[in-house]
Amino acid sequence: LAYFKETCGACHGENGEGTKGLAPALKGNDWVKSASDGDLAGVITKGRGGVELAEIGGLAQEKEEIRVRSRLR
Repeated sequence: LAYFKETCGACHGENGEGTKGLAPALKGNDWVKSASDGDLAGVITKGRGGVELAEIGGLAQEKEEIRVRSRLR
C-alpha cells in the first residue's frame, strides 16, 4: 500500500517494523491487534499519547484510514 509507505512508513518503517527512538512497530503490535476498529481509526486520524500523526485529510480521509487499518490487521 503506497499510502502507508509514504505517510506512516516515514516513522513506523516501510513495513510497519518501527523505528527505534522514533515510532513503535505496528506489525505484530498487541495493541494494534486487539484494538477496536474505532480505537484504531481514532489513533490513525488523531494520534495517540499526545503525538500527532501525519495528517490524513481531505475527501480521502475515511477511505485512507480504512486502508491503513486493514494493512495493520
